Amino acid sequence: MKQFIIAVALLAAGNYAHACDMCGGGGGSQYIGLLPAFSRSFVRIQYNHNHLTGLFASPYKGRPAESTTDTYNTLQLWGRHSIGRYQIFAFVPWQHNARTGDNGTNLKRSGIGDMTLLLNRIFIQSSEGTYRHTFFGGGGVKLPTGHYTPLSESGTSQSQSLSTGTGSWDMMLNANYTLQKGNSGINTDASALITTTSPDAYRYGSRLSAGVSVFHSWQVAGIRITPQAGSRYEYAMTDFFDYQKQYINDASGGNILYATAGVQATRKRIGLRASLLLPVHYSYADGTLTPNYKTETGLFFLF
Repeated sequence: MKQFIIAVALLAAGNYAHACDMCGGGGGSQYIGLLPAFSRSFVRIQYNHNHLTGLFASPYKGRPAESTTDTYNTLQLWGRHSIGRYQIFAFVPWQHNARTGDNGTNLKRSGIGDMTLLLNRIFIQSSEGTYRHTFFGGGGVKLPTGHYTPLSESGTSQSQSLSTGTGSWDMMLNANYTLQKGNSGINTDASALITTTSPDAYRYGSRLSAGVSVFHSWQVAGIRITPQAGSRYEYAMTDFFDYQKQYINDASGGNILYATAGVQATRKRIGLRASLLLPVHYSYADGTLTPNYKTETGLFFLF
């Protein structure tokens, strides 16, 4: 196949944490990225790493604030199955989340995360003429398969942010549009996560994510190389300790803007992808956490 069409289905499958809406309890925000052979199925192994630093006030009077380093790591198996104009996506994450602090804090949580199922439909797929258009969208559900630690068990909202699951069933919506001329193009996408209440009445804020990227591809020795660059914006509403009583978690909610860069290399049925996200502006979690960077790497197989 000489031409490659973007297939990006943006998935807000869980940036959940009481002290950080955009880091823990679900592996961080995910998106599929640049993929070849739009009409074919694939399976992919992906690793995501999110690095943050924090400054938390001590619960004990007279003690200084604690500086922390948070790392959220997700190893995920996911794939796409194409049936005509419909595409089914499934995501199965495994997570290892950790926090270390200068006051002796050493917290870790590992295990399976919240699985996700997503169904998209291709509404526009034009492959003729100077310009080619692709538009698809759909929705899905995030299942509460990861381990959720209620606040009554974790003791603090800080340690609870390391949970691998959210304990809630959430609905997702997404849309994606690509305009391509020759081997160059631009892609825009947007997604929304509509959350529900967890068993202990905690409710994570609903969220929105959107991105734009430009790309160009060429072939070298039988390998299709496609670099891309752009930006991504994430917004999260505030959480509620008790949604029925409207007890707001002040250390939640906010927004962040990333500059993004990545590259994908594909040869026949095998592909590799790597990307870097660097924050250029942010305001969230009541100033307790500072995002440093995100990295994503993956290997996929077409069939």
